[in-house]
Amino acid sequence: MRSACQGADAVLVSALAFAAMHVAQHFGIPSLATYLYPVTPTRAFPSMAASNLPGWLPSMGWLNWQSFHLYNLAFFRMTLPIINNLRDEILDLAPIPWSYYAKIDISKVPIIYGFSKYVLPKPKDWGAHLHVTGYWFVDDPGWRPPRELTNFMDHGPKPIYIGFGSMVDAEAIKTTDLVLKALHITGQRAILHGGWSDLGSSSLPETVHKISDVPHSWLFPRLAAIVHHGGAGTTAAALRAGVPSVIVPYFADQPFWAHHVHQLGASPKPIPRKKITTANLARAIKEATHEDPILHNSASLGSRIRAENGVMKAVEQIENYLHNPQDLLKHNP
Repeated sequence: MRSACQGADAVLVSALAFAAMHVAQHFGIPSLATYLYPVTPTRAFPSMAASNLPGWLPSMGWLNWQSFHLYNLAFFRMTLPIINNLRDEILDLAPIPWSYYAKIDISKVPIIYGFSKYVLPKPKDWGAHLHVTGYWFVDDPGWRPPRELTNFMDHGPKPIYIGFGSMVDAEAIKTTDLVLKALHITGQRAILHGGWSDLGSSSLPETVHKISDVPHSWLFPRLAAIVHHGGAGTTAAALRAGVPSVIVPYFADQPFWAHHVHQLGASPKPIPRKKITTANLARAIKEATHEDPILHNSASLGSRIRAENGVMKAVEQIENYLHNPQDLLKHNP
């Protein structure tokens, strides 16, 4: 991070690269948090860490707020010794006191959030320093699909997509077999993305076409449904396409997005990875491809998201802050 940030005017910090704010302090430049999922406490909904709480537990404002606050405190307490060690060894900076992190999520630290207000409206208890801009998409209009893919797409009804991205499945062969059986039951053609688990490494039927990397912006609008893991980026792309999802969340923020997409009526009930079977996957695929409310809600939500310009709105906010860097520097550690 220090090498990458050298010579920069400012640093945009993702949630997984939060340590970059310390690198920014090392160089004396502003840093700005740019996150894809909510980390700021709110009474409106629970944090992603509380997505798997029992259904009988009431969703109460104070409990929602505490779910964020306690998770953030635990995370920062766990990472503080590592951060302070690296501040000393790599950045030549003084240690951060525990009191800083104990208050950071209730401070006025600006954050730009890259998700849609139509999926997760900005909570009423969030201040003006928190911005929900819409999703951030990077499209490649010059990309051209391989002939094998277009031939498959053109010769038959719309296929569905099945892929779990960077999720590593210890039972890839078993999972592939489960998926193929569900496709047989539903009579669906499919585009299978091998992903990090290399699903579909053995022979596949003619009704299934395996791909590696294909831009979501090209592929997803051409599909009948999208079976995925619920990662922030894949969820955003599926919603923009206006195509129903079937979400099989593994961990982290995935159950959170799976819950909210289902609440919006754009997917059947999520299937946690540990509970997936041929029967419940086939049932969810049938719901996603045949139930009118899911089809209508997905299309409606997609049209609204396509009308947003999250990148432009984020750039506007970033430029506003960089023109007034004192607002950022005063919040650096």
